[in-house]
Amino acid sequence: MSIAALHRRLLLHKNLNAETLRICLTDASNRQHTTNTAFARLGQNFLEHHVSRSIAARWPRLPLAAHNNVVENYAGTNALSGVGRSWGIETSSSLADLDNGKLVHMRVPSRYRMVSGDKSAQYQSSALGDFVRAIIGASYMTADAEEAARMIDTNIMSRALDHMTTFKLSSPQRQLSHLLSREGLDGPITRLLAANGQFSNQASYTAGVFTGLHRLSEATGSSLREAEYKAQSNALKAWYLLQAPGLKNPDGSAIIDAGQIVV
Repeated sequence: MSIAALHRRLLLHKNLNAETLRICLTDASNRQHTTNTAFARLGQNFLEHHVSRSIAARWPRLPLAAHNNVVENYAGTNALSGVGRSWGIETSSSLADLDNGKLVHMRVPSRYRMVSGDKSAQYQSSALGDFVRAIIGASYMTADAEEAARMIDTNIMSRALDHMTTFKLSSPQRQLSHLLSREGLDGPITRLLAANGQFSNQASYTAGVFTGLHRLSEATGSSLREAEYKAQSNALKAWYLLQAPGLKNPDGSAIIDAGQIVV
């Protein structure tokens, strides 16, 4: 695949020319050509800012730890290397392959030739991640912030991730009680909704969490305590992960929520 073909595949801005793309394709481990280090650093800074801002606008109730985990899920090296692979980026250790649209990296110099396969894969993932960052940084520099944001939204923020697994709650019952009290609602009541096989090795319990007559959530577990814990956690996560697409204050600014529950 030629440089021109790669440019078309990635739908890059016309201001990002062939020479700039060659720089983006040259990993920092290379010492014979201008590398993508500066572009990658700029791209990472803009990426984290844009992703963090997007997450705060979409899920304004997320606790800080969960917010940071979601940022990592979108903008971490593992996520970005996956984006690079989805672009069909191939790697090489020869500078001649720059014109073939390949990512040139030399993360395994002579003194490390006996590295394990896992270490080699780690080097390659790091190089792919830096390439994606460099493309974002180069888009910012050669075009503008709007173009860099478009690249992020199209290639990174568009991925569907399960954010229910991004955080764990140590005391969901206490946090849920504080939340409902803060919101002026009745305290949480956990009720057993169903039970099957209580006297077998495959017991199953379903518990529900209510405030007044309103059921907040339910969950199933192998014990009543597990089912109650999951139901309380699900109720909290549903509150934390409430999305606010396009929700604005009267003056047009983003909604700022009351914040996470502190107990």
